[in-house]
Amino acid sequence: MTGGALQRLISRLTDLRAYHTRFQVILGFLFTAGIAIAGLLFASLISSIWTLPAFLRVGLLGIFLLALSAALAYFAIRPLLYRSSLENLALRVEEHFPQLSDRLISALQLQKQYVSNPEGYSLEMIDAVVYQAEKLSADLDFKSVVDKKNLRKLGRVIGSLAVVLLAFALVFPGNFKFALYAFSNPLTELEEPAKFLFEITPGNKEVVKYSDIEIGVKLSPAPAFQNIELPRRLKLFYKFENSDWESVNLKKTDRSKLSVAEQKDYDFSHTFKEVKRNFEFYAWAEGEKSEVYSIKVVDKPRVTDLKVSLSFPGYTGLKAQVLNDNEGNIKALLGTKAKVQVKSNKLLENAQIVFSDGTFKALSVDKRLASGEFRISQDITYHVEVLDDNGNTNPDPIEYQITVVPDESPQVEIVYPGEDRDLDEAMRMPLRVAVQDDYGVNSLKIKYKINSGGRESPEAEIALPVQKNSSEFVSEYDWSLAKFPIMPGDYIIYKAEVWDNDAITGPKKSESRSYNLRLPTLDEIIAEVEQEQSGQISKLEDVFFGTEELKRKIENLTSNLETQEGQSWEKSKEFEAALQQQEEIFKAVEDVKNQLERTLDKMVRNELVRQEVAQKMQEIKKLMDQIRTPEMEELIKKIQEALKKLDWDKIKESMKDFKLSQEDLLKRLDQTLALLKKIQAEQKLDTMAKMLEKMAEKQEQINEQLEKMAEKDLSQLAEQEKTLNRDLENVSDEMKEFKQMMEEMPLLSEQDQQEMESALNQQENQQEIQSMSQQLGMCNKQNSQKSGQKLSSSFQNAAQKFSQMAQKLSQSQERELLAKMQKTLQDVLYLSEQQENLSNQVKAKQNDSDQLRDLAGEQTSLKESAQKVNNSLEEMLKESNSIPRQLSQRLGMCANQMAQAASQLSNKNSLNALSLQTDAMANLNQIARDLLEDVNKQCNNSSAGMCSNPSLSQGLQGLSRQQQGVNQKTDELSNMLQDMMLPGQEQMQRLAQEQAGVQKGLEELIEESFESANTLGRLDKLAEDIKEAVKKLERGEVDQDLKQRQNRILNWLLDANKSLYTQDYSNQRQAEVGEDVLRKSPSSLNLNAEKARSAGQQKIEREKYPPQYEEMIESYFKAIRERDLK
Repeated sequence: MTGGALQRLISRLTDLRAYHTRFQVILGFLFTAGIAIAGLLFASLISSIWTLPAFLRVGLLGIFLLALSAALAYFAIRPLLYRSSLENLALRVEEHFPQLSDRLISALQLQKQYVSNPEGYSLEMIDAVVYQAEKLSADLDFKSVVDKKNLRKLGRVIGSLAVVLLAFALVFPGNFKFALYAFSNPLTELEEPAKFLFEITPGNKEVVKYSDIEIGVKLSPAPAFQNIELPRRLKLFYKFENSDWESVNLKKTDRSKLSVAEQKDYDFSHTFKEVKRNFEFYAWAEGEKSEVYSIKVVDKPRVTDLKVSLSFPGYTGLKAQVLNDNEGNIKALLGTKAKVQVKSNKLLENAQIVFSDGTFKALSVDKRLASGEFRISQDITYHVEVLDDNGNTNPDPIEYQITVVPDESPQVEIVYPGEDRDLDEAMRMPLRVAVQDDYGVNSLKIKYKINSGGRESPEAEIALPVQKNSSEFVSEYDWSLAKFPIMPGDYIIYKAEVWDNDAITGPKKSESRSYNLRLPTLDEIIAEVEQEQSGQISKLEDVFFGTEELKRKIENLTSNLETQEGQSWEKSKEFEAALQQQEEIFKAVEDVKNQLERTLDKMVRNELVRQEVAQKMQEIKKLMDQIRTPEMEELIKKIQEALKKLDWDKIKESMKDFKLSQEDLLKRLDQTLALLKKIQAEQKLDTMAKMLEKMAEKQEQINEQLEKMAEKDLSQLAEQEKTLNRDLENVSDEMKEFKQMMEEMPLLSEQDQQEMESALNQQENQQEIQSMSQQLGMCNKQNSQKSGQKLSSSFQNAAQKFSQMAQKLSQSQERELLAKMQKTLQDVLYLSEQQENLSNQVKAKQNDSDQLRDLAGEQTSLKESAQKVNNSLEEMLKESNSIPRQLSQRLGMCANQMAQAASQLSNKNSLNALSLQTDAMANLNQIARDLLEDVNKQCNNSSAGMCSNPSLSQGLQGLSRQQQGVNQKTDELSNMLQDMMLPGQEQMQRLAQEQAGVQKGLEELIEESFESANTLGRLDKLAEDIKEAVKKLERGEVDQDLKQRQNRILNWLLDANKSLYTQDYSNQRQAEVGEDVLRKSPSSLNLNAEKARSAGQQKIEREKYPPQYEEMIESYFKAIRERDLK
């Protein structure tokens, strides 16, 4: 039995069959892959050449898939389903190995007969065949019968196709992709292949929100269209989120026109500004379009809120300030601490403040918040930089400006006196210092130097009170200079110095302008006063001539008002110009009045004028106040209103009154000028007397020094003595000017002037001064003393003589004025009597009587007499302003009434004439009564001068000097207390006694001056203040309140003494300028005359008049009563 061998043959054949099947399947799959590659290559090639329509692509794709499926089924799947039989395989082995000689196939076929064996084959033969087959094939490799050449050929073909396909895909990726797309979407209709390619910059990209992005497009020809011309225009399509597609036309850039810096690697471009949303875009040109790209907008971190709070340096006193939201610009004082708080839209990793100088300040971070602080030290810029947890920083941060506001230097100004000033006898100067600083000051001082004889003392200072918490204040200080070692001609240079409280850069100093306080010499004061007076008179003369010229101009304008030409618009402008000129005249008078007031104040402060002259100057000032009358102002307003309306009738009517007002104005100006010139002469006499008094005092001082000084040192006094020679020459020059005045106004006789020159004894005194200077230079004490005594006596005599002449001049003027007033009163009484007689004659005549014409001549004579009396009265007004101008106005009205009465008598109208005569007589009687009152006032004043109590002035002067000494000693005690030195009780009590002495002297002065009501009131208040000062000194209280009280006491005493020079008349004695009163003439003479006489007589009986007038007045009223009884 050969069963084992057979099984081994069958097993080997079975393995061969499995190997052969695997080989057939692999070969089938390779063949299928080759078909697929070839098909894909075919599709790529044909798609690169033609764009196949859908139906053709569907057909080709169907054929390809059918072929591919058939190949796969037949060559790959079928071998698995239909494997070769063992006999076939044995035959192929027999065929491959001929040495088997069919034994292998025979063995397979005979083994089937081994069991049934219908043919009856020999079993031993079958075993032998099997044995031989197994033996012959034992060393043979059945698998070698499978032919592998086909597999290698097919592999090479498929590899080649794959290489070609890969190369095509790499070289023509677009075509390859297009082919894949075309055949993977066979039902989709395809467009023509692109002729050119798009290169898009930047393609897909992320950009920061609100940034600009530029899209660039470059065109290049497709490989199949290398020779085509590229488009010069294209469209860029874009679509933002939630929006529709939009497009923009782009034109190819001409690169030849671009600079090297502007050159870019694309031909077309478009910039999207401040991109906020995502968008897609693609380019399109001539039917071709690019891929669709997308721009993604990302939100980087940014500062959404900024708050800055400022804490100012402590010394400023300013409260902390919070700036408006998102206001990062800082403008603050140096040293200010700035706290910055920022808020971001994203979570923060880090934050810092970056300054323009490269420094930075880190901020503390808390989620979306960051904060920090820094101190302001310079002008600089900064920005806030934030970093999110993704490493992104805020783009384009806002740059903020820091501006340092400097702490300005303080400002200081001496607002009072605010100019160089001369010191008066009070030796005090109230200071008012204005200080201004942005954040308050620390100290305020007055720094001064004394310049005496050309040498300056070391600088000293006085601390003034300050308001440290105030940025602007005024500090007042009453500067007493009584203890300063200065002589006439010396001056003090002073200024204010202030320091601020800058605690950052250090206190800053500022100084005011320097001013001078000068103690003027008497010669300088006199020269200044005389120059001012001359200027006032010159200016007033210009005003007078200007008024005359204006009067003529208005007369010419008024005379043309009747014509058509005179009522033109141009003429109205001339009228307006005339009114403007009148206003300028009023202003000029007001300026002169103010200058006169200042000059008078200077003269009184330096005691250059007698009390009587000072009061006369006050009266002149009042007279100048009355030049601009309310009636004239009202009249000017009426004319101005009429000119606006061009109401020529009202203009003509008003201009008549205006001419009368101008005539009155000229009279007032003339009167003021005349009075000023007279007073200037009187004042010059007072000035010379004062100069001589000062010379006598200076000589007496030299004599006293001479008495005490050693003989060897006498030469030191020689220069002082020589200055008296210059003073004497100044008096001589004043005398020459006075004599020139006397030529124009003979107020003193030639004999009086010669007596003054003789008393001055200029030549002899100059020789004596020269001799004494020489004796002093030679240190001859005895001869110097003789010359000194002689000169002192001579100066005193001359001063006394000049004072007597000044008094004589004043008294002679008063006597002359009284005489003229008496003469005028007699003339007025005579006119009244004559007018009454004439009226009685008219009463006795019948109306229309021819004799009335004869009486008209007598009435005309009376009128001319009245005009002469009025002219005399006008001249008196120039000599004194104590006579009311109303008298002259009333007398002029009376003369006018007499002229009208004469006209009526000429017309034989006795009734009208009698009425006018009655009015004239009533006016004459009123003038007589007013003149009597003025005569009474003049008599009272002439007996003892203008000052009712001369001793009061002397007493006040003594008390002023005594109080000044008390004030100085109080200042010394105050300085001792500041230096921690306690004054003795005895010293305090002695000072209290001296203050009480001032109190007692004042009480006695009040008792003696009881009739001076106005002064008494002021002195009573002063006495109360002195009592309080005495009490403080007795208690030992030397404080600021005591010093203020003593300063007020001294100022009040000086003012009270000054008021005796400048006091106005009391209301009972005040003269008023008369007003024109328009009234209806009385119808009956007897009734009105009787009432007037009765009232006037009662008034005169109540008042006392000088004896020389009482008899005349009584006789006048007695004659009137007797006539009425008859």
